[in-house]
Amino acid sequence: MSEAKGDPRVTEVQEWLNETYGGQSWFTKLTVDGMTGAGTCKALCKALQYEIGVKNVDGVIGAGTLAVCPTIGATVTNTNLIKIIQCGFYCKGYECGGITGHYGAAVEIAAQKFKMDAGFDAGNGELQPIFIRALLNTDAFVLVKNGKDYVREAQQYLNNTYIVKLSNWALIPCNGIPNRNMMKAIIAGLQYEEANHSTSGVDGIYGKNTLSKAPTLSSGTAKTAYVKIVQMCLMCMMETNAGMDGAFGSALKKQIEEFQKFYCLSGVTSGTVDRITWASLLSSKGETSRAAKACDTSTVLNYAKAKSLYDAGYRYVGRYLSGTVGGKRSKAMTAEEIADIFKAGLRIFAIFQEGTPSMSRYTLESGVSEAQKALSAARQLGIPENAIIYFAIDYDVMESGINAVKQYFAGIRRVFEKAGYYYHAGIYGARNVCSKVCNSGLAESSYVSDMSTGFSGNLGYKIPENWAFDQFHEYQFPSTDGTFGLDKVGYSGRYNGFASVTKANEMMPDVSDDYRRQKAVKLFKALGLPLGAGFKMATKYKYYQPYLEVTYSVYEKAELLPDEGVKATVTVENGKIQTDVSNTMETIFGKLDTKYTTDLGITSAFTIELISKEIENGNIGIDFKLNVVGELILILKCKAILREDALTRYTMGYEIELKYLPKDDSAPQEEYEYTELYNWMMENQEQVATAGVVLLLGCWVLAELVSGGTVNVMIPVFVTTLPKVVENLVKNSKTSQAFCLTGFYYCRSDSDFKKKNKNRWHFL
Repeated sequence: MSEAKGDPRVTEVQEWLNETYGGQSWFTKLTVDGMTGAGTCKALCKALQYEIGVKNVDGVIGAGTLAVCPTIGATVTNTNLIKIIQCGFYCKGYECGGITGHYGAAVEIAAQKFKMDAGFDAGNGELQPIFIRALLNTDAFVLVKNGKDYVREAQQYLNNTYIVKLSNWALIPCNGIPNRNMMKAIIAGLQYEEANHSTSGVDGIYGKNTLSKAPTLSSGTAKTAYVKIVQMCLMCMMETNAGMDGAFGSALKKQIEEFQKFYCLSGVTSGTVDRITWASLLSSKGETSRAAKACDTSTVLNYAKAKSLYDAGYRYVGRYLSGTVGGKRSKAMTAEEIADIFKAGLRIFAIFQEGTPSMSRYTLESGVSEAQKALSAARQLGIPENAIIYFAIDYDVMESGINAVKQYFAGIRRVFEKAGYYYHAGIYGARNVCSKVCNSGLAESSYVSDMSTGFSGNLGYKIPENWAFDQFHEYQFPSTDGTFGLDKVGYSGRYNGFASVTKANEMMPDVSDDYRRQKAVKLFKALGLPLGAGFKMATKYKYYQPYLEVTYSVYEKAELLPDEGVKATVTVENGKIQTDVSNTMETIFGKLDTKYTTDLGITSAFTIELISKEIENGNIGIDFKLNVVGELILILKCKAILREDALTRYTMGYEIELKYLPKDDSAPQEEYEYTELYNWMMENQEQVATAGVVLLLGCWVLAELVSGGTVNVMIPVFVTTLPKVVENLVKNSKTSQAFCLTGFYYCRSDSDFKKKNKNRWHFL
């Protein structure tokens, strides 16, 4: 038996499945870990389908499988079918006497217990197809951690009263946790009652037809079945024990009043389950025709549009800090727009949303980056201190993705903390993800995307306790200045937005130390130089290679760089060099003595381009000098602009020096043009990238082999994978060439392979 850390009974199940069905083409061998999961349950479903003769063995127990699935009990002669049932019990945590293939007393007791847990009478110990399907999935039918007994009672009632009557419907879990499946079962129950106990049209999907048939309920009503449905709705939407007695007394009336007040429902009769109340009990968006005090839009507003919103009863408008609609139309607030909105009498709440929603966006790094953008945009607009910025999670996040979203908000918190919590983080998203993130202390306020009824985290979940805004309907708003898209948004009064700004650009905050450190570490990592996150600013660090010494430093501000002047400067904008690098290099190194130019060539343009991509905006100063002992020192001084506006600029600086000894005994060489070398490198950059070359302030020489030997050229260059890099380049070059890197050389010619040991690196 394989060693496993999980349940030994589940281990036994996995081993039996592997041994019994491992030779079947449809079977995927299970990892034997003793852990009940989707893989083990699917394997059991496949095994069942195989044993009962289903042609398409896919592990999905649907209508086709149910139609041919037998009731399994003591009279079944197929021992594997009985073993599958026994395996299901072990995966669910029921004792059944082992995987024996014998449907004895222990199996019957387990079957009776399971049916009772699902909400049914014990019966005779046989398992009908509806129970077999429930047994062979991952759903829990016992009270789980954080589950409530009264919710479990309601789940059992739904199974016994409604689900069992609906062909092909699966039993819902009875774990005490309200969720989407429970809410769909409640809606199905309402539809069943509305249809006078007919299953026709019962689909568990909320719509206008279902709402229109729901009766108005008030104190003393005799419609007990409908009252029970209301009580179950309150269990989901208020997470409160509303009972299951079907009586509409004073206690239930008070709970209805509390529900109406908490959801800020307008136009309702207090304590009565009317149309608007029913809609909010059954759906996250509720009755879309109800009035709203808040709204949001991607349209940049002018005074006429803003005044039309005010005249329509709106008092709060959500607007975006940045971004576009479809990559074409800007949705970002402007200073002029803000002035017009205030003039119209509206207040603003800020939203940050960029790019296409996807789970891959929700990382710690992305949270840091987007928080920096939001912080910068908000301060440049003059949004006042203590305002809330709602970061959008406009995606159907499953329970398994909650931790990723938490990491994203952990990144946001890191940035806001460094900024002294000048602003506060809010979250826009489905009910479940909003609640989970806020309960973890990573966001302070919720803007709920209740309009997205298809999101798994909305239906069946209570609106977050800290909800400030509730987006519930999208429509075309007819303003006096044309029609534009608008979202109606419920308003709770927990956050009022802002109605004034500071003078734009006056209070833009400096970037955090953490952000500066991340930028520096990333740049030097790209250059192949070690720099830990704990490095000290303005401290010289050294890195050694044979015949080579690199000194490098980081400065908190570019103004702190040693200012001794440089021989030339290249400008960087949006990660690209704005000047002719070839001419710049030739201008600089044309001043060197022939002794150095013939030995060294020209500083690598690839390095300059690499640095430019990392600093994004700023400039790179290029220089050289000779010290008193004749060592040549190549110098780069990089000034990065991290953030700027018309009045303020925030920067950081980098200084890199490369020192080496020239080779005095080198053979005479032909002069060459830098542009020729540069063009060759650009034509072959795909090869270079594939090989993984990282050049640092280096010099690159491609010298033709001369008769009788190799041209010895000393070239200081950093590479990450020296032998492989050069081997790839040599193999792909059109002419015989010698590559000499940092005191090493590699020769392509057969004669030189024999002389210098083929595929070996040697010191010069």
